[in-house]
Amino acid sequence: MAAVVLGSVVSGKLSLTVNTEQGRIRVYLAARLALAFIMITEALWLRLPVFCLLYTLYYLVMGCQDTMDAVLLQSNARDEMRGTLMSVQSFALRLGGLVSQLLSAAVLAFLGIPVLWLLLAAVFLLGSGFCGIYYQSQAGNAHKK
Repeated sequence: MAAVVLGSVVSGKLSLTVNTEQGRIRVYLAARLALAFIMITEALWLRLPVFCLLYTLYYLVMGCQDTMDAVLLQSNARDEMRGTLMSVQSFALRLGGLVSQLLSAAVLAFLGIPVLWLLLAAVFLLGSGFCGIYYQSQAGNAHKK
């Protein structure tokens, strides 16, 4: 959890220096790509010391990505919709967590952890692509206070 907090702090400072929406989108997508790369590397390199390092790095980058995601999401939300958006996002994350855990259990029963991580990385990259397309299409149209 310390790695997530550190990543969040780094992202917050980075958000202040990268003060354009296009720059924030690039940082967000770079963090998402790094997360997928870390998952793929973990799947292919199953040694404990390397796994521990990559696992910590994963959470560091996740803290950065989550903070940048919140900045982008909030900057694209109209003021009157921000609370609803946060509720829908929370629900979607919880539902996604439940569904992914059920599907992960099924994959683990037949294919093992490395295949699961590779599948998760593929789904993550697909979702990152959709997020990148959305944020790029909205760049410059952010609703400010």
